[in-house]
Amino acid sequence: MVALLVLAGCASHQRVTPTTVGPQQVAAIARVADAEWRRWGSGWAYSSPGSEAGCALLPDGRCRRVDDGCGPEQTAALCPVVNEYWRALGPNGSGRERHSCGQTDRCVVEWRPEFGQPERTAPWSAAFVSAVMRQAGFSAREFRFAAAHAQYIVAARDGLISAFEALPTPAPVLPGDLVCLPRTPDAARRPLPLAEIRDGQGAGPPTPMHCDVVVSIDDSGRRVQVVGGNVQQSVLRRELTLQPDGRLAWQPRADAAWSVVLRPRRAPMALPVCTGSDC
Repeated sequence: MVALLVLAGCASHQRVTPTTVGPQQVAAIARVADAEWRRWGSGWAYSSPGSEAGCALLPDGRCRRVDDGCGPEQTAALCPVVNEYWRALGPNGSGRERHSCGQTDRCVVEWRPEFGQPERTAPWSAAFVSAVMRQAGFSAREFRFAAAHAQYIVAARDGLISAFEALPTPAPVLPGDLVCLPRTPDAARRPLPLAEIRDGQGAGPPTPMHCDVVVSIDDSGRRVQVVGGNVQQSVLRRELTLQPDGRLAWQPRADAAWSVVLRPRRAPMALPVCTGSDC
C-alpha cells in the first residue's frame, strides 16, 4: 500500500502528453460558469471609485464591500452550493464540506456586533473553478482540481496536465480561458513571472492567486466579461478592458494585476470539405 501511494505521488509530478480540447468542451467551460453565475443571482462586481477595493453591486444601486458572514455565501439556499464546489475536488483535494452553514441569512452586507463572531470560511474561488471544469467534462489528467489556483497553474506550466497551457500576459483571451492575478503584496508593482508561482509542494505555501473564467468577448469594444467564485462572498461577473491590440495585460493596480492566462489547448478547426466548382 505504501509503495502504491509513493508511485501515485510520483505520477502526479510526471509530465504528460498534451491533448487538445474540442470546441464544444471549450464552450462548455464558459456555459457552465455563466449558468453558475445565474444560479447565484446574476450579480456584478466593480472597483470602488478611486480605490483598489472591490465591491458588489446591490439591487438598490449601491456598491458595497460584503463582510465575512454576510452575502449569498451565507444564505440557506447558497451556502450548501459552496460545499458542492468543495466536493468537486474529489480525491485530489480534501473533498470535505468546508462551510457549516450554521449562521445563514443573518445579513446582506454588514455583519453587526450583536451577531457574535462570523463563521470564518476557507477561500473557495479555486474550488469554484474546479467545479466548473468538472462539470465541463475534464478529467484529473486534463485539469488539476485544486483548493489553490496556483496548483493548477503550476500543473499547466510544468506540463503535468494535458489539456491546458499557462501563458504570461499580455496575451489574447477567448471564452473558456482562465485569467489569473496574484494576491501578493507586490502585485500592483510588477507582473508576476510564471516561474515564480509556487504550488506548495516545495518550500512555502502556494502563491496566493485568484482566477476568473472568461465567458464573453466584445472585440469591437475591447471588453471581456469574466465570472469568478468567492468574489464579495458570491459568484459575480465583472468586465475587464483589453489593450488596443486585443490582449489582456497587467496593470499597476492590485485588482488589475492579471499575470497569467490559462488556456485550453484548442483543437484545430476542421476545414469544410469543398466539391466541384467550390474548390
